[in-house]
Amino acid sequence: MFLKKCDFLSEKLTLYYNGKKSHSSIIGGLLTILSYTLIFAFSIYFSLDLLLKKNPIAYFYYRVVEDAGKYVLDSSSMFHYFYFQYNQSLEYQKYFQIIGLPNVITNQYNQDGIKENYDHYIYEKCTVDMNNLNNKKNYKQNKNIKKLLNYTQYNLSFCISKFYNSTTKETISYNDKNFIFPSLEHGMSNINRTYYGVFMQKCQNSSSNNYSCASQEDIDELITKEYYLSFVIINHEIDVKNYNEPFLYSLNTITSTFVNDQFTTNHLNFQPYILITHNGIMFDNKKYDYSFFFEQSEKLTYDTDTGIVSSFYFWMQNKAEIYERNYKKLPDIFADIGGLMKVVISVSTWINYIFMKFTTYYDINNVLNMYTNLKESKKSNIIFRFI
Repeated sequence: MFLKKCDFLSEKLTLYYNGKKSHSSIIGGLLTILSYTLIFAFSIYFSLDLLLKKNPIAYFYYRVVEDAGKYVLDSSSMFHYFYFQYNQSLEYQKYFQIIGLPNVITNQYNQDGIKENYDHYIYEKCTVDMNNLNNKKNYKQNKNIKKLLNYTQYNLSFCISKFYNSTTKETISYNDKNFIFPSLEHGMSNINRTYYGVFMQKCQNSSSNNYSCASQEDIDELITKEYYLSFVIINHEIDVKNYNEPFLYSLNTITSTFVNDQFTTNHLNFQPYILITHNGIMFDNKKYDYSFFFEQSEKLTYDTDTGIVSSFYFWMQNKAEIYERNYKKLPDIFADIGGLMKVVISVSTWINYIFMKFTTYYDINNVLNMYTNLKESKKSNIIFRFI
């Protein structure tokens, strides 16, 4: 007996039923088919998540950054225009002029209006530049601009059309190849280039710009009436779930009143966005998109005796709102499928055990009870043998 207990080289006994190691059943077969069907279906589902990128894990935070991008005030970025709310008549051009000043300095206007010894932009009648709006480089935004624009209103509005160079005393049209639109640059290194001011001043006669103004008495009389200047900009919002077109566009309108003894100023606060997309298939890969969102308008009114009757200040905030979105990679998909397989097979095995433990043991016990010795059992379907 002692020597038998020391035998670790003996062969293991295996029980066969009808020549097989397992006792198969209809329920077990159905559960097996169902399990692999579920695994296959969820594998396709996880793979679609990898390809279509519809369910990112997203979060956002604020950060003061060194450089959050450059935003040009043209149709490619900060598309905007002005119009007079009272009958939108362009005859008002003989009453007022709209001037834009980059890198605004507060003393750049005097009692008569903008000083001519400063560079400035001139706003005149808008025209729909279809060549620019059909530009493939900015196709997504331009497609939305064309959809949102009220062309009747737009064609009666004022847009950036010229640039006056105070050094050369030259006026450059926006169609000129040397024309450069104003821009806002955000970041701690560009703190002096985050402002842009737009001023509506009393019309000043000018042969160089072909201005023939109404009399100052007529202009002052018009200011006392309830006329409004409206500022329109294409607003940008972020939809983190949209992989291909994460920016949503809408028209946003701000209105400023004219008053004869006070200067009404709108400070337009813009929030820069940085969208970071982790879109690698196997390894991490980052894609950066920059945009902005008009956040709020602060209206300030104070006494003045200048020729300025209304103004808007563009101001890019000194911190960026950063969105990060992460999409699943191939290793994540394999891990999800592997975990699902373990769960499905474990559950199926447990269900099969519940249904089959009694029938299997009952069948084997009945067969074993039919035979009383090893010789007789060789004639049956159950065989004890060494493998």
